[in-house]
Order: sequence, then C-alpha cells, then structure tokens
Amino acid sequence: MTLGDFALETAAETPGKVISTFFGSASDYMRGSPNQSVQIDETEFEAQSYAALVGSKGANTVDSRGSGIEVQFSDPISISTWVQAVIVPSTFMESEVGSTLENLGIEVVPYSVFNRLSPNEYTSSISDVCLRYYIGKGIVPEPGR
Repeated sequence: MTLGDFALETAAETPGKVISTFFGSASDYMRGSPNQSVQIDETEFEAQSYAALVGSKGANTVDSRGSGIEVQFSDPISISTWVQAVIVPSTFMESEVGSTLENLGIEVVPYSVFNRLSPNEYTSSISDVCLRYYIGKGIVPEPGR
C-alpha cells in the first residue's frame, strides 16, 4: 500500500460516508468511538488498516490527528463562506485575529489559556470546546441521547 491508496473520492459526501461506516455517527466520530462491528471485505486492505487505526487504543499516542479526515481543495476557498466558527485561545478574543474573524461573520469560540501549559496540553480543552459547540448547534446530540 502507498499513501495514495488511502485517498478517497472527491465528493462532498465522502467524509460523511467514512464517518457513518467506521463510526456510525458524527457524535461517535467526535468522541473517537469507532463502530467495532463494521464488516470489511478481506480484499479492502486500506479500509482494514483504517479500521485498525481508529479501533486501536494506542493509535493516537503519537498524534491524536491519526484518525482525522483531512479535506483538501485545489482552488482557494472563502473563509467567510465555509467557516462557521473558529476555536481560539482566550487571549485572541480581543486581538486583531478575533476582530478579523468577527468582521467576517465567523463565530469566535475561546478556550481558556493557562500560563504554565505548553500548546500540546490544550488538545483535550479544544476537543471539548468543539464538541460542546457542535452539541449547541444541534450537529451532534447530547451524550446519552
């Protein structure tokens, strides 16, 4: 297998298909809870590899983005058209970055910053803020619903 073997169809619905196949729902994808009963044909090596990656408890010890779905565009996109919100350090709220995003009509969602933490220690905070944002917008249901 090569890296190119893992490329997916360039259709808008492809990320949703990956999420529904390997996780079942957007909520389970956000929480990193894969569908353990997904059935994959023996000849689909790349799909089996992805299922093993998202199902492994140790898969994200080096980099938590390992099972993330990356979307690339060949042409420039308008951030104000395609981005609804940006999660930023709370220190950015009153900065030029925060003002620029708000002027573009993009919601600025902060996470708390603590002086003694390094940037990589904020991953859980950012993930939690993102999940709560999605719950608030009705994109994913509350836990237990």
